[in-house]
Amino acid sequence: VTQLGVRTSEAMIVSSLATRLLKGAFGRQRPFENEEKPNVFAAGRGFTTKGRTSFPSGHASSSFAFASALTFALHARNPKTARYIGPLLYGAATLVGVSRVYGAHHWASDIAAGATVGTLSGWLVTRHDVDIGAGSVRWRF
Repeated sequence: VTQLGVRTSEAMIVSSLATRLLKGAFGRQRPFENEEKPNVFAAGRGFTTKGRTSFPSGHASSSFAFASALTFALHARNPKTARYIGPLLYGAATLVGVSRVYGAHHWASDIAAGATVGTLSGWLVTRHDVDIGAGSVRWRF
């Protein structure tokens, strides 16, 4: 359980850092700022302007990082369990993204980008977990 907690925490940290850098770099305008113009980007303005932090979605990124890290780590231990838990975790992460679009906080493409960042983050921190030692926690990114 500790190993799973460490892996999901690592994935969420990596995902959050990557998302923050991408938000600042792209500077995409949020839907509640102007719903008529979904393609308003301003390079670098996401670091300084609050309404320009839409792309990618941090909520989607974090939820998909959690889902992917837990699914990949479970798959290394028990593929049968991961086969059932994985779709539930990814389904929950998808609902987080849908709620962000429904609440006019993000565009759909923000959610897709956040899901990609999160899933890659989960894969990166768990890609070497085929032989997991139950006796110790190993931190690695």
